[in-house]
Amino acid sequence: MENKNIEKLMEEAAQWSARACAPDFSESEREQLQRWLQDDPAHADAFAAAMLVSDGLRELTRLDPRLSAMADEAYAMGTAAGSTAARPLPRFRPRWVIGGGLAAVLAIFTLLGQHGAMPGSGGEPAAQIYAAGDSVRQVLLEDGSQLSLDTGARVSVQLGAHERRLQLLSGRVLFEVAHDRNRPFSVDAKGLVTTALGTRFQVDIAPDDAVSVVLSEGSVKVDQRLDQGIARSTRLRPGQAILAAARGEADWIKQDIDAEVATSWSRGRLVFRATPLAQAVAEINRYSKTRLVIADPALSDLAVSGNFIPGDGAAIAAAFAEVLPLRVVESGGELVLFLRHAHDPDG
Repeated sequence: MENKNIEKLMEEAAQWSARACAPDFSESEREQLQRWLQDDPAHADAFAAAMLVSDGLRELTRLDPRLSAMADEAYAMGTAAGSTAARPLPRFRPRWVIGGGLAAVLAIFTLLGQHGAMPGSGGEPAAQIYAAGDSVRQVLLEDGSQLSLDTGARVSVQLGAHERRLQLLSGRVLFEVAHDRNRPFSVDAKGLVTTALGTRFQVDIAPDDAVSVVLSEGSVKVDQRLDQGIARSTRLRPGQAILAAARGEADWIKQDIDAEVATSWSRGRLVFRATPLAQAVAEINRYSKTRLVIADPALSDLAVSGNFIPGDGAAIAAAFAEVLPLRVVESGGELVLFLRHAHDPDG
């Protein structure tokens, strides 16, 4: 990509990053952002990088107040230079967010590098950011490893001469690791570090920051790193999973799991086998534009089974209603699931 096109892409990504963090970010803007992300995989990568930089800058300004003034100065440099974005975007200007022109973006990247927060500093290979929009994305790494990024997932990849270090920033990714005994492959997700040589496993960061690791093939070592250091360590065999609470909490659950079901999304399906309805609904809502909502808590633990195509929440809800004691009511753009009683019209 030519430098001019890179500059344009960086500015657009920076502006979208700023808007996505704004408290008045509208639904129409959200839809516009999704279309922009789908236009080109490079858009998703640039947006993920911009979000990572803004997150890093926010943390740095919290740790060192002097950086706030430097960030303000960098932003002023960008806004003074003007914008060359292809389409006008509303601006949101908290001092830690990249919202100006290319000069601000470059200044912040330089700032992060000087303070050791930029991946690739200190002679290490630079990190590459990959992201998925509202559909699953496949990424083939230089070492032959394959990544399947679920909707909204972001991952940082750093392939060095002696180790392969990845950081899951958000969402869920299935890792199919190319075997290389001389370069361990590790994935850090909120302090839960999974290390392998050549295997197939999934890592998922939930909305509440809980992290799960599911092993499909091979063997992995899982370390939970808290503020005090490594809290505990274990190895998984195929068909096992680890669920760890949000960082800083002590909950740690190791259990057997159906790995084929847990990773079915990566094959373009949603497979449920005696899955609690609440868990199934959470999976369905990852892909459906029409959200499903459970109105009666009594429905949450009902077991559901089936093999569905992601995306059509209405069709899946209708299928559930055929075999479960529930009825589906459309309300406010959502599909609400109620417990069906004998006196209901369709009961």
